[in-house]
Amino acid sequence: MNQRRLVPVVSVVLLSLLGLALSPVVAYGATPRTLRLAARPSLQQRLTRYANSRRGSVTVAVYDVAAHRLTLVHDRDRFVTASIVKVDILQTLLYQRHGHLSGDERSLAKRMIEQSDNDAASALWNDVGGAAGVHRYNKKIGLTQTHPHSGGEWGLTTTSARDQVTLVRNLSGPSSVLSTSWQRYARGLMRHVTSDQRWGISSGPSAHAVVGLKNGWLPVASDRYRWEVNSIGWVRGSDRRYQIAVLTAHQPSEGYGIDTIEHLAKLVWAHVTRS
Repeated sequence: MNQRRLVPVVSVVLLSLLGLALSPVVAYGATPRTLRLAARPSLQQRLTRYANSRRGSVTVAVYDVAAHRLTLVHDRDRFVTASIVKVDILQTLLYQRHGHLSGDERSLAKRMIEQSDNDAASALWNDVGGAAGVHRYNKKIGLTQTHPHSGGEWGLTTTSARDQVTLVRNLSGPSSVLSTSWQRYARGLMRHVTSDQRWGISSGPSAHAVVGLKNGWLPVASDRYRWEVNSIGWVRGSDRRYQIAVLTAHQPSEGYGIDTIEHLAKLVWAHVTRS
């Protein structure tokens, strides 16, 4: 072949190969109108990857208000609530009393949520009718995966992250059973949890964000005193709004469980939809 003709041919081939090497990854079989860059990992993928790297068990639920999207990780898992059930007790009380709490009930509710006082929780658990009373309320708001402990040990109630987000949404979103004033009252308690208990889902949001939360922590005797560490709540600020529940089980220590929850909370804050 003539060398002068060979050079242009080789040049075209090389440029074509370089063009392929420098082109972005696209979906196989895509047409020119549908070419897109390879998708970044979704929030669900990021959360699952980290949860799977941790010891014990982890389940997560996040409702992204702007996107109207519920993200779930290990949705089939059921965990012991520990003290996060106190939000359920509070909502049951507000519903049963039509928002008209006595002075004593308000004092008990404040101690139960803001300080996580167990004696106050036991008193209100009994006042609302124990497991049966809480179950009736849960059925009304659509909690199908939460089972109050029939033996009176409210902290051994079992639940899912999905149900806990539904419970929180009933305070920070539309509700068919709680008035806006009752919701505002409960959210106010969750916003003023004592400083040494403001770990968990509050990790990640900026200082200007509004966060309401309730945490739970319990070494479980039947699990060789390994820890259940949970955090539920809602976040609003910096163009983000979401409800979140992170539950962990079989944790080697309380601190390990907290670290897991806080890393997941930071991932959610970083990658949730901005309105």
